[in-house]
Amino acid sequence: MPNNISVTVLTKNSQKYLSRCLHALQPFPEVVVLDNGSTDDTLTIAVSFPNVRVKTSPFIGFGPLKNLAASYTTNPWVLSVDSDEVLTEALVQELLTLELQDTQKVYSVERDNYYAEKLIKGCGWGNDVVPRLYNKLRTGFSDLQVHEYIITEGLEVLKLKHRINHFPYDSASQLVQKMDKYTSLFAEEKRFRKKSSPGLSIGKWAFSLFRNYVLQRGFMFGYEGMLISFTNANATYYKYMKLYEQNKQFNISLVVVANSSPTELTTALQNLSTRYIANVIVVGSASSGTKAPQVPVTYLPKAKGVLYQALAACTGEYVIVAELQHLQNALLLAHKQNAWHNCFVADKHQNSVSFWRNDLTAVPSSSQPLQPAASTIKEVARQLQAQGLELKQIQK
Repeated sequence: MPNNISVTVLTKNSQKYLSRCLHALQPFPEVVVLDNGSTDDTLTIAVSFPNVRVKTSPFIGFGPLKNLAASYTTNPWVLSVDSDEVLTEALVQELLTLELQDTQKVYSVERDNYYAEKLIKGCGWGNDVVPRLYNKLRTGFSDLQVHEYIITEGLEVLKLKHRINHFPYDSASQLVQKMDKYTSLFAEEKRFRKKSSPGLSIGKWAFSLFRNYVLQRGFMFGYEGMLISFTNANATYYKYMKLYEQNKQFNISLVVVANSSPTELTTALQNLSTRYIANVIVVGSASSGTKAPQVPVTYLPKAKGVLYQALAACTGEYVIVAELQHLQNALLLAHKQNAWHNCFVADKHQNSVSFWRNDLTAVPSSSQPLQPAASTIKEVARQLQAQGLELKQIQK
């Protein structure tokens, strides 16, 4: 029955095809349009349809946005439609006559993809089958920023007979603009979760071009096939180059446990390479006469819980804690090069440890009272391991 299905549509400056999209969805009693910042006539078009409810949200990633849109629906079965997609009448009738009794089922549909109204069946645009109808009480979208998908693990996926018409691009400019946006989201999402390099980027670009233009028959679709094939290849190149840069660039807070003389502290700080260091906190010294070059230094005297107080004062997203007598630029570089998602880094004797600031859950914010805390680097390492983080060991 049609009242078992609610439709969700994400929009941002989607006026070109939105009217056609929503017109095809009129047989459905509820359509939720979730807009994230349109400045064109998108919202005016949306509210002109009586079965449409409009919600707004900032951009939080495509997966989270689609789950948010589903949360606004009143029916358990949700059909996710893009604003540049137009359902055929045959597909609408097929959907409205489905017997939606089994929540273990997810329904997929095949898309016909058009470039400026020209049907393209090559360049990876053919055989495009996407899950779209699901029961929100049983599953939902992944939380990925881009390339989100309906989670189908343990569920049965059934393909519907009829198709969706998809109009993603009308010009080379649109291809390039979306490529830039999606490659940036990919790099942010995969940061410190996936490795990259300039050589890998070039290799993937070359294979992508060969696959799209030759293996997937882009050459059979005129200049459009060439344009799409080269854009797909360039997108592959830029997403891995952006990831390479993202994996190199992050701010570090350095916590120095000073058990040595003030002279040694002065020498160590003056020799410090501070290119990626946001701030330095020295624990166990009341001296304030020494500054690392162009980096703020905070001095904390020895006291119970002072190490965690130092961690709370860190401003960098990544934290390195090291004993003064082991503090060398080579050690800091080793920690930086081994930084990785869901991991912490320590040397063999745990005279130094590093981790993502948000991974140490017991560290208080500057506005919260301090919790009972460890007082040594080894105790910090034990807590990180107890939280399920993987240890990456380095040699001093």
